[in-house]
Amino acid sequence: MSISGNRNVGAHVLLFPVPTMSGHTIPILDLAKKLISRVLNITVLVTPSTQHLLNSIQNQLIPHHSNSLQSLVLSIPEPLNSSMAAEIRAASERYSPILEWFQSHPSPPVAIISDFFLGWTQKLATGLNIPRIVFWPAAALPSLILNSLWENISDFVNVSNANTIFSFPNIPNSPVYPLWQIDVMSSKFKKGDPAWEFVTESFLSNYKGWCAVYSTFEQLEGVFLDAVKKEMGHHRVWGVGPFFHPPPMMISVVGPVCAAVLTSGQVGSLAAALECSGVHFIWRVNAAECGLIPQGYEDQVAGREGLANGVMILTWPIQADQFLNARFLVDDIGVAIKACEGGKQTIPEPGKLAEVFVQSIKSDHPKRELVRRLFDMAKRAAEDQGSSSKDLDALVQQLNELKFKN
Repeated sequence: MSISGNRNVGAHVLLFPVPTMSGHTIPILDLAKKLISRVLNITVLVTPSTQHLLNSIQNQLIPHHSNSLQSLVLSIPEPLNSSMAAEIRAASERYSPILEWFQSHPSPPVAIISDFFLGWTQKLATGLNIPRIVFWPAAALPSLILNSLWENISDFVNVSNANTIFSFPNIPNSPVYPLWQIDVMSSKFKKGDPAWEFVTESFLSNYKGWCAVYSTFEQLEGVFLDAVKKEMGHHRVWGVGPFFHPPPMMISVVGPVCAAVLTSGQVGSLAAALECSGVHFIWRVNAAECGLIPQGYEDQVAGREGLANGVMILTWPIQADQFLNARFLVDDIGVAIKACEGGKQTIPEPGKLAEVFVQSIKSDHPKRELVRRLFDMAKRAAEDQGSSSKDLDALVQQLNELKFKN
């Protein structure tokens, strides 16, 4: 365990990202920057392997905010197996060290903000007599689907046909999905298994939190944010994003933003598609994938690794909540293109994938204007007096009030 940095005045909050998912860690660090800019004190729980992400944020802070960011470094025990359930339960084994840190801290946090995969921190917060805020690094609609799924897990576990249709009449617009698009670990659920019973309880704890924070904004998902408020039974539900809205100069980035690792077949197909397409790209790879890139590939695509204007989001979900997020982007709001149906074993045909790449960079693509409009909406939401800015101010006010109560 390690603690570094000094403290400023203001409410002190602990942020707890998922240790093994960079796609969830980076958004919560973006939230940390927003909170620090409003003069809060932030401690982020990191592991030795994710410490560098926090160091990067520290270097971006202006001098008079630099002491407002602190780290709590804890090693997470290796899970008994590679399943998501085992990883979630392994993270919970840090319960006692975190409790000890709180009890020994001269000015402990007034609240915990933790990722939705870490619902067990609700129990930790209750034990500390402080509120837990659940952080959703994506949209509100997928969270409603997930909550309904885990509330009715017995309806999903023994379904053999992945194309079986499920409806959600209690969610606005009554969405309908095939099982394979909403199967966030549920097909692996084992009733009576301690790890899976723990995961179920953990997910169901999310809507019992004191409040919820989303990487979305009112103009995009107001109806779904209202639905979350109804489910949680209060109005402490805030859309403070998006954290990953399309920038004015869009960048073509290829690579998973989570802990998922592509197989050798998937890497080979992706490499062939990029080479065939002729598009400019940046390929971000996990360490485990480096050795899978074909020999001599960099020479074959020399001069094409760069930035390109107007490249929209392409989806290739691999695991967990990525299927729901991909469906939301492609079908529900229509600002993304399906690159691949997804899955850990799915290998796209290189020619078809190359064609998706080529079509996505065309200036007259029918979705491009919608992407631009979405960017403009997101930009306005983040500006002063915008909906996300106002929601962030409301969150900060609530956190500061907690400090004064203590």
